[in-house]
Amino acid sequence: MYASVIARIKTMYENFGSSSKKLADFILQNGVNCSAMTIQEFSKAAGVSTATLSRFASQLGYQNFSQFRWDLANNSGRTPLQKERQISKDDSPKMIAQKLLSSNLETLNETFALMTNEQLNEAKKLLKNCRRLSFFGLGSSNIVAQECYHMFLRTPKEVTYASDYHINIMKASRMTKDDLAILISHTGNDNDILYIAKILQQNHVPMITITSFANSPLDAFGTVGFYSISADKRYRTEALLSVTSQIAIADTLYMMTTQSFEDEINEISQRMDNNLLAKHQGQ
Repeated sequence: MYASVIARIKTMYENFGSSSKKLADFILQNGVNCSAMTIQEFSKAAGVSTATLSRFASQLGYQNFSQFRWDLANNSGRTPLQKERQISKDDSPKMIAQKLLSSNLETLNETFALMTNEQLNEAKKLLKNCRRLSFFGLGSSNIVAQECYHMFLRTPKEVTYASDYHINIMKASRMTKDDLAILISHTGNDNDILYIAKILQQNHVPMITITSFANSPLDAFGTVGFYSISADKRYRTEALLSVTSQIAIADTLYMMTTQSFEDEINEISQRMDNNLLAKHQGQ
């Protein structure tokens, strides 16, 4: 199944030229409502040429405008958040909670729509075969890297994580082709995380990348790349919103790993639980 048109546009948005961004903004605002238009009507309403519209469909991976329009009508998922779903200063606490739920559900639906079986199977193979597993994330993505470390401590893999940037450089310098690095970055364009990726590449370390934008500089380093969608940013930055989908991707990677090491993970988890309980009871 194809990923939704909306999800594709969001992941590629920062790489579009000015005309394509104008067209993307029109589609994100109008969603499925413009799928019934002819190419001439579509281009006129969006204020771009028909050639721009054809190139845009090709950029998104469609063979022609007709295929793009069909997918927009039939496989576009939810349309973007409309005004009535955006949080306002007059909303009640309950309404805020409901709108946040809708926003997070849209974020997760579009994130998982972009995943393919091929990507997931390749990631599962890398996770199963690696000797050491290291997580790298800066800024808000550091939170996700730490959460990944917490989850994967229950696996039989040697797992490493550090919040300090210089220690991360040192970690990357020691990794080899038998290891696996998971790099998390909202933009995929941060010089610090790219420097770490270059070190890993020099050491021939396989990488799984998690970013919010396709074709970002970090995306080019990934053996496998996943994309985290950010839905609404009225009161929250995109980077903060993407944490929700980044953690969901990490959760998926962990659950796939449990399939490969179910008995070992159950044993490790039991030992951890027993030791934590013993510590609690001893206080």
